[in-house]
Amino acid sequence: MVASIFEFVKDFSVELADLAARIEEKIFEEPQAALMQARLYNEEIVKLISEAEELETLYGLKHAERIHRLFRDNAIDEDLYMKFEWIRKKGNKAVHEVTDANVTDMLQAHRFLFDISVWYMQVYVSHTFKSPLYKVPVPMRSNTLNVAELEEFIKPYVDRKLDNMWADIQRQLEGVKAEKKADSTIPVTKAKRPLKLRFMNDVLLIPLEIADKPMNELPVTGSNYLLSELSRIGIDSLKELPDSLDTLHMNLIGIGTHSMEKFWEQLIQMTGTELITEQEQTGHTIQINDDVYSAFNDADFVVVNKTKKAAEFEHKLNKQIVYLLPNKQTTVVVHPETAASHFDLPEKPSYSTALRRFPKSGDNRKTPISYGYSFKFDDTEGLRQFLMNFSILSQMT
Repeated sequence: MVASIFEFVKDFSVELADLAARIEEKIFEEPQAALMQARLYNEEIVKLISEAEELETLYGLKHAERIHRLFRDNAIDEDLYMKFEWIRKKGNKAVHEVTDANVTDMLQAHRFLFDISVWYMQVYVSHTFKSPLYKVPVPMRSNTLNVAELEEFIKPYVDRKLDNMWADIQRQLEGVKAEKKADSTIPVTKAKRPLKLRFMNDVLLIPLEIADKPMNELPVTGSNYLLSELSRIGIDSLKELPDSLDTLHMNLIGIGTHSMEKFWEQLIQMTGTELITEQEQTGHTIQINDDVYSAFNDADFVVVNKTKKAAEFEHKLNKQIVYLLPNKQTTVVVHPETAASHFDLPEKPSYSTALRRFPKSGDNRKTPISYGYSFKFDDTEGLRQFLMNFSILSQMT
Protein backbone atom coordinates (compact mmCIF):
# COMPACT_ATOMS: atom_id res chain seq x y z
CA MET A 1 0.00 0.00 0.00
CA VAL A 2 1.29 3.48 -0.94
CA ALA A 3 2.00 5.67 2.09
CA SER A 4 -0.45 8.52 2.65
CA ILE A 5 0.80 12.04 1.99
CA PHE A 6 -1.02 12.92 5.24
CA GLU A 7 1.52 10.96 7.28
CA PHE A 8 2.82 14.22 8.84
CA VAL A 9 -0.64 14.84 10.37
CA LYS A 10 0.23 12.23 13.02
CA ASP A 11 2.43 14.92 14.59
CA PHE A 12 -0.72 16.64 15.87
CA SER A 13 -3.52 14.06 15.53
CA VAL A 14 -3.27 10.32 14.94
CA GLU A 15 -7.06 10.20 14.55
CA LEU A 16 -7.06 12.74 11.72
CA ALA A 17 -4.15 10.99 10.00
CA ASP A 18 -6.08 7.72 10.11
CA LEU A 19 -9.20 9.48 8.82
CA ALA A 20 -7.19 10.95 5.91
CA ALA A 21 -5.94 7.48 4.99
CA ARG A 22 -9.53 6.15 4.94
CA ILE A 23 -10.59 9.09 2.76
CA GLU A 24 -7.85 8.31 0.25
CA GLU A 25 -8.95 4.68 0.03
CA LYS A 26 -12.49 5.75 -0.97
CA ILE A 27 -11.81 8.62 -3.39
CA PHE A 28 -12.38 6.65 -6.60
CA GLU A 29 -14.61 3.82 -5.43
CA GLU A 30 -16.88 5.72 -3.01
CA PRO A 31 -16.48 9.47 -3.68
CA GLN A 32 -19.70 10.37 -1.85
CA ALA A 33 -18.62 8.60 1.34
CA ALA A 34 -15.16 10.13 0.97
CA LEU A 35 -16.68 13.62 0.75
CA MET A 36 -18.65 13.03 3.94
CA GLN A 37 -15.45 12.01 5.69
CA ALA A 38 -13.63 15.00 4.19
CA ARG A 39 -16.26 17.23 5.79
CA LEU A 40 -15.61 15.51 9.13
CA TYR A 41 -11.84 16.02 8.76
CA ASN A 42 -12.48 19.66 7.89
CA GLU A 43 -14.73 20.12 10.94
CA GLU A 44 -12.24 18.52 13.34
CA ILE A 45 -9.28 20.59 12.21
CA VAL A 46 -11.40 23.77 12.43
CA LYS A 47 -12.19 22.78 16.03
CA LEU A 48 -8.45 22.47 16.76
CA ILE A 49 -7.86 25.97 15.38
CA SER A 50 -10.82 27.33 17.32
CA GLU A 51 -9.42 25.86 20.54
CA ALA A 52 -5.98 27.31 19.85
CA GLU A 53 -7.49 30.74 19.16
CA GLU A 54 -9.83 30.50 22.18
CA LEU A 55 -13.01 31.31 20.30
CA GLU A 56 -15.27 29.27 22.56
CA THR A 57 -14.31 30.10 26.13
CA LEU A 58 -17.88 31.16 26.94
CA TYR A 59 -20.12 29.19 24.58
CA GLY A 60 -19.83 26.63 21.79
CA LEU A 61 -20.04 27.44 18.08
CA LYS A 62 -21.37 25.51 15.11
CA HIS A 63 -18.97 24.52 12.32
CA ALA A 64 -19.99 27.35 9.97
CA GLU A 65 -19.81 29.87 12.83
CA ARG A 66 -16.27 28.77 13.68
CA ILE A 67 -15.07 29.34 10.12
CA HIS A 68 -16.78 32.73 10.05
CA ARG A 69 -15.28 33.80 13.39
CA LEU A 70 -11.78 32.58 12.49
CA PHE A 71 -11.79 34.81 9.43
CA ARG A 72 -13.33 37.78 11.25
CA ASP A 73 -10.64 37.46 13.95
CA ASN A 74 -7.80 37.25 11.39
CA ALA A 75 -6.87 33.70 12.40
CA ILE A 76 -7.28 32.52 8.79
CA ASP A 77 -6.92 34.34 5.48
CA GLU A 78 -9.26 34.50 2.48
CA ASP A 79 -7.75 31.46 0.76
CA LEU A 80 -8.28 29.24 3.80
CA TYR A 81 -11.78 30.60 4.38
CA MET A 82 -12.70 29.62 0.82
CA LYS A 83 -11.28 26.11 1.19
CA PHE A 84 -12.93 25.48 4.56
CA GLU A 85 -16.30 26.66 3.25
CA TRP A 86 -16.04 24.71 -0.02
CA ILE A 87 -15.35 21.43 1.79
CA ARG A 88 -18.09 22.15 4.34
CA LYS A 89 -20.71 22.80 1.67
CA LYS A 90 -19.65 19.92 -0.56
CA GLY A 91 -19.73 17.62 2.45
CA ASN A 92 -23.21 18.81 3.40
CA LYS A 93 -24.38 18.23 -0.17
CA ALA A 94 -22.99 14.68 -0.12
CA VAL A 95 -24.87 13.97 3.13
CA HIS A 96 -28.25 15.28 1.98
CA GLU A 97 -28.42 14.40 -1.73
CA VAL A 98 -29.27 10.97 -3.09
CA THR A 99 -27.21 11.34 -6.28
CA ASP A 100 -23.60 10.20 -6.07
CA ALA A 101 -20.82 12.76 -5.69
CA ASN A 102 -18.29 12.89 -8.50
CA VAL A 103 -14.61 12.04 -8.28
CA THR A 104 -13.56 15.51 -9.41
CA ASP A 105 -15.07 17.09 -6.29
CA MET A 106 -13.34 14.57 -4.07
CA LEU A 107 -9.96 15.10 -5.72
CA GLN A 108 -10.32 18.84 -5.20
CA ALA A 109 -11.30 18.26 -1.56
CA HIS A 110 -8.23 16.05 -1.15
CA ARG A 111 -5.97 18.87 -2.32
CA PHE A 112 -7.68 21.39 -0.05
CA LEU A 113 -7.37 19.10 2.97
CA PHE A 114 -3.67 18.73 2.23
CA ASP A 115 -3.18 22.53 1.98
CA ILE A 116 -5.11 23.09 5.22
CA SER A 117 -3.14 20.41 7.07
CA VAL A 118 0.21 21.84 5.95
CA TRP A 119 -0.91 25.30 7.09
CA TYR A 120 -1.94 23.94 10.49
CA MET A 121 1.43 22.22 10.93
CA GLN A 122 3.36 25.39 10.10
CA VAL A 123 1.27 27.69 12.28
CA TYR A 124 0.44 25.59 15.35
CA VAL A 125 2.92 22.70 15.45
CA SER A 126 6.29 23.66 13.93
CA HIS A 127 7.17 26.94 12.22
CA THR A 128 10.06 25.17 10.48
CA PHE A 129 7.94 22.35 9.01
CA LYS A 130 8.61 21.82 5.29
CA SER A 131 5.67 20.58 3.30
CA PRO A 132 6.01 17.33 1.38
CA LEU A 133 5.36 17.52 -2.35
CA TYR A 134 1.66 17.15 -3.11
CA LYS A 135 0.76 14.08 -5.15
CA VAL A 136 -2.57 13.48 -6.83
CA PRO A 137 -4.05 10.21 -5.51
CA VAL A 138 -4.39 7.36 -7.97
CA PRO A 139 -7.03 4.61 -8.16
CA MET A 140 -6.27 1.21 -6.71
CA ARG A 141 -6.41 -0.30 -10.21
CA SER A 142 -3.58 2.00 -11.34
CA ASN A 143 -1.11 -0.88 -11.05
CA THR A 144 -2.58 -2.17 -14.32
CA LEU A 145 -1.90 1.12 -16.13
CA ASN A 146 1.33 2.36 -17.59
CA VAL A 147 2.62 5.86 -16.84
CA ALA A 148 1.09 7.43 -19.94
CA GLU A 149 -2.32 5.93 -19.26
CA LEU A 150 -2.18 7.05 -15.61
CA GLU A 151 -1.34 10.64 -16.55
CA GLU A 152 -4.18 10.67 -19.07
CA PHE A 153 -6.58 9.36 -16.42
CA ILE A 154 -5.66 12.04 -13.89
CA LYS A 155 -5.31 15.02 -16.27
CA PRO A 156 -9.02 16.03 -16.31
CA TYR A 157 -9.06 16.27 -12.52
CA VAL A 158 -5.92 18.36 -12.34
CA ASP A 159 -6.84 20.76 -15.15
CA ARG A 160 -10.50 21.30 -14.34
CA LYS A 161 -11.81 24.63 -13.09
CA LEU A 162 -13.71 25.00 -9.85
CA ASP A 163 -17.49 24.90 -10.02
CA ASN A 164 -20.26 27.42 -9.35
CA MET A 165 -20.11 26.74 -5.63
CA TRP A 166 -16.67 28.36 -5.53
CA ALA A 167 -18.13 31.51 -7.11
CA ASP A 168 -20.97 31.49 -4.56
CA ILE A 169 -18.48 31.27 -1.70
CA GLN A 170 -16.50 34.16 -3.19
CA ARG A 171 -19.65 36.29 -3.12
CA GLN A 172 -20.29 35.13 0.45
CA LEU A 173 -16.73 36.11 1.36
CA GLU A 174 -17.24 39.63 0.01
CA GLY A 175 -20.13 40.03 2.42
CA VAL A 176 -18.05 38.82 5.36
CA LYS A 177 -15.23 41.19 4.36
CA ALA A 178 -17.70 44.08 4.30
CA GLU A 179 -18.84 43.20 7.84
CA LYS A 180 -15.23 42.94 8.96
CA LYS A 181 -14.39 46.33 7.47
CA ALA A 182 -17.43 47.91 9.12
CA ASP A 183 -16.34 46.51 12.49
CA SER A 184 -12.84 47.96 12.05
CA THR A 185 -14.25 51.49 11.70
CA ILE A 186 -15.89 51.34 15.14
CA PRO A 187 -13.59 53.24 17.51
CA VAL A 188 -12.21 51.33 20.48
CA THR A 189 -13.28 52.96 23.71
CA LYS A 190 -10.35 53.38 26.04
CA ALA A 191 -12.13 53.20 29.40
CA LYS A 192 -10.33 53.88 32.63
CA ARG A 193 -9.19 50.81 34.49
CA PRO A 194 -12.00 49.56 36.77
CA LEU A 195 -11.62 49.01 40.50
CA LYS A 196 -10.67 45.42 41.32
CA LEU A 197 -11.85 43.87 44.60
CA ARG A 198 -11.10 40.31 45.79
CA PHE A 199 -13.11 38.10 48.09
CA MET A 200 -13.15 34.30 48.60
CA ASN A 201 -10.92 33.62 45.54
CA ASP A 202 -13.15 35.66 43.21
CA VAL A 203 -12.50 39.06 41.67
CA LEU A 204 -15.08 41.78 41.06
CA LEU A 205 -14.46 44.54 38.51
CA ILE A 206 -16.32 47.74 39.40
CA PRO A 207 -16.59 50.76 37.06
CA LEU A 208 -14.98 53.87 38.53
CA GLU A 209 -18.23 55.85 38.32
CA ILE A 210 -19.69 53.35 40.82
CA ALA A 211 -16.52 53.06 42.91
CA ASP A 212 -16.38 56.85 43.37
CA LYS A 213 -19.92 57.16 44.73
CA PRO A 214 -20.61 57.28 48.49
CA MET A 215 -21.62 53.77 49.55
CA ASN A 216 -24.81 55.00 51.23
CA GLU A 217 -26.02 56.01 47.74
CA LEU A 218 -25.46 52.54 46.28
CA PRO A 219 -28.24 49.89 46.07
CA VAL A 220 -26.86 47.96 49.06
CA THR A 221 -29.81 47.00 51.26
CA GLY A 222 -29.77 45.45 54.72
CA SER A 223 -26.15 46.42 55.32
CA ASN A 224 -26.59 49.74 57.12
CA TYR A 225 -24.63 48.64 60.19
CA LEU A 226 -21.78 47.35 58.00
CA LEU A 227 -21.69 50.67 56.12
CA SER A 228 -21.62 52.62 59.41
CA GLU A 229 -18.71 50.48 60.64
CA LEU A 230 -16.84 51.06 57.39
CA SER A 231 -17.45 54.81 57.73
CA ARG A 232 -16.12 54.65 61.29
CA ILE A 233 -12.74 53.49 60.03
CA GLY A 234 -12.71 56.03 57.18
CA ILE A 235 -14.17 53.99 54.30
CA ASP A 236 -17.08 55.79 52.64
CA SER A 237 -16.74 54.60 49.01
CA LEU A 238 -15.81 51.35 47.32
CA LYS A 239 -12.52 52.77 46.03
CA GLU A 240 -11.42 53.21 49.65
CA LEU A 241 -11.81 49.52 50.41
CA PRO A 242 -8.69 47.33 50.58
CA ASP A 243 -7.95 45.15 47.51
CA SER A 244 -8.95 42.02 49.44
CA LEU A 245 -12.05 41.88 51.65
CA ASP A 246 -11.21 38.49 53.18
CA THR A 247 -10.00 39.86 56.53
CA LEU A 248 -11.77 43.24 56.52
CA HIS A 249 -14.39 42.08 59.07
CA MET A 250 -11.60 41.68 61.65
CA ASN A 251 -11.26 45.47 61.73
CA LEU A 252 -14.98 46.02 62.27
CA ILE A 253 -17.03 45.67 65.46
CA GLY A 254 -19.92 43.20 65.36
CA ILE A 255 -19.31 42.17 61.72
CA GLY A 256 -18.66 38.54 60.77
CA THR A 257 -18.03 36.61 57.59
CA HIS A 258 -21.77 36.15 56.95
CA SER A 259 -22.29 39.93 56.76
CA MET A 260 -19.31 40.26 54.40
CA GLU A 261 -20.70 37.51 52.15
CA LYS A 262 -24.06 39.29 51.98
CA PHE A 263 -22.34 42.59 51.15
CA TRP A 264 -20.27 40.88 48.42
CA GLU A 265 -23.37 39.33 46.86
CA GLN A 266 -25.03 42.74 46.66
CA LEU A 267 -21.96 44.22 44.96
CA ILE A 268 -22.07 41.41 42.39
CA GLN A 269 -25.72 42.15 41.61
CA MET A 270 -25.12 45.85 40.93
CA THR A 271 -25.48 46.83 37.26
CA GLY A 272 -22.10 47.36 35.57
CA THR A 273 -19.98 45.14 37.82
CA GLU A 274 -18.26 42.03 36.41
CA LEU A 275 -17.46 38.91 38.42
CA ILE A 276 -14.37 36.90 37.46
CA THR A 277 -14.20 33.50 39.12
CA GLU A 278 -10.95 31.83 40.13
CA GLN A 279 -11.16 29.49 37.12
CA GLU A 280 -11.70 32.40 34.73
CA GLN A 281 -8.75 34.28 36.22
CA THR A 282 -6.34 31.45 35.42
CA GLY A 283 -7.85 29.94 32.29
CA HIS A 284 -9.22 32.38 29.74
CA THR A 285 -6.73 35.20 29.20
CA ILE A 286 -3.18 36.20 29.94
CA GLN A 287 -2.70 37.53 33.47
CA ILE A 288 -0.92 40.88 33.88
CA ASN A 289 0.56 41.59 37.29
CA ASP A 290 0.20 45.07 38.75
CA ASP A 291 3.87 46.06 38.30
CA VAL A 292 3.88 45.16 34.60
CA TYR A 293 0.55 46.89 34.07
CA SER A 294 1.93 49.97 35.81
CA ALA A 295 4.96 50.00 33.51
CA PHE A 296 2.71 50.02 30.42
CA ASN A 297 0.44 52.64 31.97
CA ASP A 298 3.39 54.92 32.82
CA ALA A 299 4.50 54.73 29.18
CA ASP A 300 1.00 55.74 27.93
CA PHE A 301 -0.06 52.28 26.73
CA VAL A 302 -3.58 50.89 27.18
CA VAL A 303 -4.84 47.31 26.83
CA VAL A 304 -7.04 46.88 23.76
CA ASN A 305 -7.24 43.06 23.57
CA LYS A 306 -6.35 40.01 25.69
CA THR A 307 -6.18 36.28 24.93
CA LYS A 308 -4.33 33.35 26.49
CA LYS A 309 -1.50 33.92 24.05
CA ALA A 310 -0.91 37.66 24.44
CA ALA A 311 -2.10 41.03 25.69
CA GLU A 312 -2.27 43.72 23.01
CA PHE A 313 -1.28 47.23 24.11
CA GLU A 314 -1.70 50.40 22.06
CA HIS A 315 0.11 53.68 22.67
CA LYS A 316 -2.34 56.51 23.37
CA LEU A 317 -0.57 59.04 21.14
CA ASN A 318 1.23 57.36 18.26
CA LYS A 319 -0.87 54.15 18.13
CA GLN A 320 2.17 51.87 18.21
CA ILE A 321 1.29 48.27 19.11
CA VAL A 322 3.21 46.12 21.59
CA TYR A 323 2.30 42.56 22.61
CA LEU A 324 2.97 41.11 26.06
CA LEU A 325 3.50 37.33 26.04
CA PRO A 326 2.64 35.00 28.95
CA ASN A 327 6.26 33.87 29.41
CA LYS A 328 7.95 33.36 32.78
CA GLN A 329 10.43 36.11 31.90
CA THR A 330 8.66 39.35 30.94
CA THR A 331 8.57 39.35 27.14
CA VAL A 332 7.17 41.92 24.71
CA VAL A 333 6.95 41.72 20.92
CA VAL A 334 7.44 44.83 18.78
CA HIS A 335 6.36 45.56 15.19
CA PRO A 336 9.17 44.46 12.82
CA GLU A 337 9.50 47.90 11.20
CA THR A 338 9.66 49.63 14.58
CA ALA A 339 12.20 47.13 15.87
CA ALA A 340 14.39 47.52 12.77
CA SER A 341 14.29 51.33 12.90
CA HIS A 342 14.74 51.99 16.62
CA PHE A 343 16.16 48.94 18.41
CA ASP A 344 18.91 46.33 18.13
CA LEU A 345 17.23 43.43 16.36
CA PRO A 346 17.20 40.02 18.03
CA GLU A 347 18.68 37.21 15.97
CA LYS A 348 15.34 35.67 15.02
CA PRO A 349 11.76 37.00 14.76
CA SER A 350 8.87 35.64 16.84
CA TYR A 351 5.88 34.11 15.05
CA SER A 352 2.37 33.83 16.47
CA THR A 353 -1.25 34.18 15.39
CA ALA A 354 -1.72 36.29 18.52
CA LEU A 355 0.22 39.14 16.86
CA ARG A 356 -2.90 39.92 14.86
CA ARG A 357 -2.03 43.53 13.95
CA PHE A 358 1.51 42.79 12.80
CA PRO A 359 2.51 41.91 9.21
CA LYS A 360 2.74 38.31 8.05
CA SER A 361 5.75 36.51 6.67
CA GLY A 362 5.97 33.32 4.62
CA ASP A 363 9.54 32.37 5.60
CA ASN A 364 9.34 29.07 3.67
CA ARG A 365 5.77 28.44 4.88
CA LYS A 366 2.85 27.73 2.62
CA THR A 367 0.73 30.25 4.53
CA PRO A 368 2.24 33.42 6.09
CA ILE A 369 1.93 34.05 9.84
CA SER A 370 2.16 37.26 11.86
CA TYR A 371 5.57 38.08 13.27
CA GLY A 372 7.54 40.66 15.25
CA TYR A 373 10.68 40.88 17.38
CA SER A 374 10.68 39.94 21.05
CA PHE A 375 12.53 41.67 23.87
CA LYS A 376 12.93 40.18 27.35
CA PHE A 377 13.35 41.90 30.70
CA ASP A 378 14.56 40.73 34.10
CA ASP A 379 12.79 43.49 36.02
CA THR A 380 9.90 45.90 35.66
CA GLU A 381 12.12 48.98 35.57
CA GLY A 382 13.90 47.69 32.47
CA LEU A 383 10.52 47.13 30.83
CA ARG A 384 9.35 50.61 31.81
CA GLN A 385 12.44 52.30 30.33
CA PHE A 386 12.07 50.29 27.12
CA LEU A 387 8.40 51.27 26.74
CA MET A 388 9.20 54.94 27.38
CA ASN A 389 11.09 54.94 24.07
CA PHE A 390 7.81 54.66 22.21
CA SER A 391 6.76 58.16 23.24
CA ILE A 392 9.27 59.61 20.76
CA LEU A 393 8.35 57.37 17.84
CA SER A 394 6.36 58.83 14.99
CA GLN A 395 2.99 57.31 14.21
CA MET A 396 3.21 54.52 11.64
CA THR A 397 1.04 54.77 8.59
